[in-house]
Amino acid sequence: MSTLRELLNRAQWRDSLLHTLEIHVVHRGADGDRRVIPGARVVGVRSGGVELSPEVEGGDEVFVPYHRFLAIVDASGAELWSKDRGEAFDAGTSALTDTRAVVPAASSPKEITSDIEVILRRDDGLLVLDGSAGEGGGQILRTSLALSITTGKPFALENIRARRKKPGLMRQHLTSVKAAALVCGAAVHAGLSIRWFYVPDLVALLAARETLNHTLKLSMAADLLVWDDFGVEGLRDWQIGLLDRVVEARYRRDLPMVVTTNLSRKSLEDPSLARLNDRWSERRYVVTISGDSMRSTWRDRNPE
Repeated sequence: MSTLRELLNRAQWRDSLLHTLEIHVVHRGADGDRRVIPGARVVGVRSGGVELSPEVEGGDEVFVPYHRFLAIVDASGAELWSKDRGEAFDAGTSALTDTRAVVPAASSPKEITSDIEVILRRDDGLLVLDGSAGEGGGQILRTSLALSITTGKPFALENIRARRKKPGLMRQHLTSVKAAALVCGAAVHAGLSIRWFYVPDLVALLAARETLNHTLKLSMAADLLVWDDFGVEGLRDWQIGLLDRVVEARYRRDLPMVVTTNLSRKSLEDPSLARLNDRWSERRYVVTISGDSMRSTWRDRNPE
């Protein structure tokens, strides 16, 4: 029995009949979750599926994997292959000569595996995926979004659609990303790493030997670092020294920081913060926010 790739190659190169065939595939949302693709749209027969010409001018080529195939039908309406019965095509001719059903023997379920390497690396629990893997199109993005929503695991995608004529995110791909983010309440960062720390929690992480080096590494390398509720009260000299290491590293790499505090400028001139303040004073923009205390307002509206 021929593989689907062999059958399609035979129809394309030996019989020149590929353009007359119909390919029935699974398509969620279509009538009966089934869609018919004209063979004339096939522009490439690959090991894992077929490439189709764009449906609209200026659009992208589409890759359909073989596991979505339901049937291949010739011009007379006869099935050359079906997912249920297998192949009914005689390799010696270009006509349908044997319509006897080929029923595969029952077998236990098997896990579907792939030899395509998709994961580039793991970065602090974040899966970094290779967008050029496989057909290198938009399918890996859509699949990754669905799996991320289902499992709750974040991911980053590099080399997005690298194998397409116009690589990168097209408008329809960006729309799918935004829609997925709205559905699950996710945050989307376009190529930037952002680290946010509540300063009392940050100090606790720096005080623990098992999290010290990792926390320093994340704080120094992030494209944007946010320190929330910074203050001198309760900070020891060695803790301020660790915070200074972060500020110094970011200063040398010219990486931005956002620091929120309820301390006055005079309080920030405390001698223990001299080095931090020296670095911040060169490139800082001070935004003063005034108004009623929201905590007090909440207590007034929600008395115990």
